[in-house]
Amino acid sequence: RRLRGMSPWLWPVSIELLPSVILGDASSSLLRRVPASTRVFLPHIPGLPYSDVVHAAARLRDIGLRPVPHVAARRWTSADEARDALSSLAAVTRGGVDLDVLLIGGEEVPQRVVASMPTDRGAASTAGPAFNSALDFINSGMLAEYGVRSVGMAAHPQGISGVAPGVLAQALADKASALARQGIQAEAVTQFCFDARAVKQLAGSLPELGLERLSVGVPGPTPSKQLAKFCQLCKVPPPPAGIEDPHQQLMDALSEACTPRSGGRGDQAKAQDAGRTAVWDALGCALHIFPFGGLERTVLWLERYSAHFQEAPKHAKGTSS
Repeated sequence: RRLRGMSPWLWPVSIELLPSVILGDASSSLLRRVPASTRVFLPHIPGLPYSDVVHAAARLRDIGLRPVPHVAARRWTSADEARDALSSLAAVTRGGVDLDVLLIGGEEVPQRVVASMPTDRGAASTAGPAFNSALDFINSGMLAEYGVRSVGMAAHPQGISGVAPGVLAQALADKASALARQGIQAEAVTQFCFDARAVKQLAGSLPELGLERLSVGVPGPTPSKQLAKFCQLCKVPPPPAGIEDPHQQLMDALSEACTPRSGGRGDQAKAQDAGRTAVWDALGCALHIFPFGGLERTVLWLERYSAHFQEAPKHAKGTSS
């Protein structure tokens, strides 16, 4: 569903959850409260078997949610390993007819090497990765072979330390082009951040890179001290000092970035509004929630969000298509 010229409070949402959370007994009742067909992204933690991701995907499918498993290109020591994983995912998602994934480069150490590392200082296997990059994995043709229809790619509104912005942009463009040649839709999924202007600037560059879909990463409701720890872990600049509710502040800032103001305004101001919304008019936007404050707190927020989403079109006539 494509929403145009709307506040982010009218966007669809996705959520990112660890397989261990989904497979835990305590999460069962909470997951059933997540709005049906919500996309749930499944990270693959280095050192843990990929079967955890597959089992979590199966559980999500059983309760009516859409799994989006992460696939890390450099974690496979052989093409056969990667094929086995994609085959298992395709079986879970009904023959792969609606299989979406998030493709990342991943750590340099392949998953088999990490899993086999001894607890002492003895040597582990030194087998190299079967794929050197996410682009290398795309060009293998495996994604199309197993019916993947959409691939998310990590994007960084505030950049990556030590990597030139042009290099990041070219990498996105190359991957989007390679996917398009195989008939696979590409989507940018951003790291969470607290700079709505940076998100808007990134979004403005995406159509030229061949990307028509954007999921904006935002932290779910999270206590400030806990949020600061995740910012440090993910190397994301923290929210401005003195912000009581960074989650709400970010949502308000995103709304300001993509929603035209109303009231008696001059031609110049109206032209600025048109430019402000042009980016969002061209993108099928969604919010991607990182539930750092816990699943229960996030589910409660999603329920309120969903209720707002159902009511909002009544008050936003002429703003969607």
